[in-house]
Order: sequence, then structure tokens, then C-alpha cells
Amino acid sequence: MQCSLMRLHGRIAVAGMISQYNLDQHEGIRNSLSVKGKIAYVEDIAEGLENGLAALVGMFSGHNVGKQEVVVARE
Repeated sequence: MQCSLMRLHGRIAVAGMISQYNLDQHEGIRNSLSVKGKIAYVEDIAEGLENGLAALVGMFSGHNVGKQEVVVARE
């Protein structure tokens, strides 16, 4: 799908989709779920449980970039 109202390679903030998953009739923007497979995201990974608190504090103070994760153990 192509939209002539948006710049090529432009960015759109998409949030709040989890509230729409189980609804029969979606509210607000109705096609936001169709972009899930096309989203590129950045992960900010903290290694070890001992770094979990610092990761949480950093997330709320704006120090992380993208999705904050704490890896406790790698398989």
C-alpha cells in the first residue's frame, strides 16, 4: 500500500496496538496492526540481573535507545 501523503522512507510512531488485539471492531486508526511485520526496532540490552535496576532507572530517565531488555541468561 502506498500513501501519497507521506514522505518516502518517513517515520510513524505506532503505539497502543496491544489494546486492539482482541477487539472485533478496532478503534482509532484501523490499519495500524498491518504494519507489525514491517517495523524495524532497536534493542538496548543490559547483560545480567545485576544490571537490571540500572536499566530500569535508565529507561525512565531517557538513557536507553529503543526497546530495553535485561538478559539474565543466554541459552
